[in-house]
Amino acid sequence: MFIWLVPFGHDITFTIGIFAVNIIVGGIIGIFVLAWKLVVAAWYIPLTIYRLATVGKGDGTDICIEE
Repeated sequence: MFIWLVPFGHDITFTIGIFAVNIIVGGIIGIFVLAWKLVVAAWYIPLTIYRLATVGKGDGTDICIEE
C-alpha cells in the first residue's frame, strides 16, 4: 500500500489520475490482505473450539509438575 507514484512536471489531470491509481492499487492490495485474514480467522475459530472442547480428555497435552 505504500507505492506512491509522485508526478513531477505534469498538469493537474495527470496528477489526479496518478493519485487515483495509487488509491486503486492500495485497495487491491488491501482486498487480498483482508481475504487472507478472513481465511485465517475462519480456520482458527473452529480449531479453537475443538481444542477447548478436548482439553483434559487424555490426549497427553496435560502438564505435570513433580515436586
